[in-house]
Amino acid sequence: MTRRTRAILRERDLAEAAPIAEQIAVPLLEAAQGDPRPEMQELWATLLANAMDPSRRDEVREEFISTLKRLHPTDALILKTMSERFPDRDWVPPHALMSEGLRQTALDVSLRNLGMNACADAHNGNYRITPFGLELVRACTA
Repeated sequence: MTRRTRAILRERDLAEAAPIAEQIAVPLLEAAQGDPRPEMQELWATLLANAMDPSRRDEVREEFISTLKRLHPTDALILKTMSERFPDRDWVPPHALMSEGLRQTALDVSLRNLGMNACADAHNGNYRITPFGLELVRACTA
């Protein structure tokens, strides 16, 4: 993760990294070290890079760390899909969020978990990303 974080900061041509508040740094590093999944490591590295970037550090919130810890890579993929395809927070049926190789039951579990973590809302069988979910994706995007 450290290598990837440094690479992100190099790509931004960042002259100097900002200090990270302890209430962000400690839980972020602990969570990242405890999560070996490559898809999640990329999110942790980007979140850390954003916390170190003076122009983006205010986007990184403490509650994003605890939420990200509770997400599965499939949840993160679906959340990103919602933010990219439906950034205006349109209500969409679940089939609009399907991707190749994803089982319907896995999608259902992920949508439920995203709802429990305040990242997605459900109404009449349709879903939309929440403002919290949009900001989480933004904080985890390079």
